[in-house]
Amino acid sequence: MTVVITTMDQMKTYAGDLLQALRRFRTKDSTTFLTLEGPLGAGKTTLVQHLASLLGVSVPVTSPTFTLRSEYETTDALFQSLVHIDAYRIEGDRDGATLGWHDLSCNGEMLVAVEWPERVQSFLPEHRYDVTITLDGDTRTITAP
Repeated sequence: MTVVITTMDQMKTYAGDLLQALRRFRTKDSTTFLTLEGPLGAGKTTLVQHLASLLGVSVPVTSPTFTLRSEYETTDALFQSLVHIDAYRIEGDRDGATLGWHDLSCNGEMLVAVEWPERVQSFLPEHRYDVTITLDGDTRTITAP
């Protein structure tokens, strides 16, 4: 599916559609992984912020560029926690291992959103929901399953 986004309101609407797709994609035995690939400024963090809001996260969600990983409790019945990973600064498997992947793999009530997934490819499960955002001026094109 491809969606063209030209306003932030459309991005918020898309986040709702994405959350519904993630609910259908989810399995109760394993963590749901969402990867967000796209250039700087494409709206990856904005999309995670909208998802967090829809999940009932009550604190501000910012990019974990320097901390690499942030975790948020939600009020959602299916996804009780949201983990936001920004792998932009990861350089190789040794850095990637510091993110604590073992804590993330077997929790069906967890949604993990990974920005810059190409930098941590070896840690990601095969079963994941991949989203790509391209940017052309103020227009974003989102491609997802």
